[in-house]
Amino acid sequence: MLMRNPEYKTVGNLELDVSSDGHSPAAMLLGQIVLLLLFVVAIMLRSLSG
Repeated sequence: MLMRNPEYKTVGNLELDVSSDGHSPAAMLLGQIVLLLLFVVAIMLRSLSG
């Protein structure tokens, strides 16, 4: 299978390397949501204590 389609395999490996290095869009979105929630909690705590 690898011998029949070496070009396909190399392209697939390159795409996998890029996606694993740059993170998936879902992971980036999840990280942004978590950061946004942390900022909201920090602002709420600051306003409640002040």
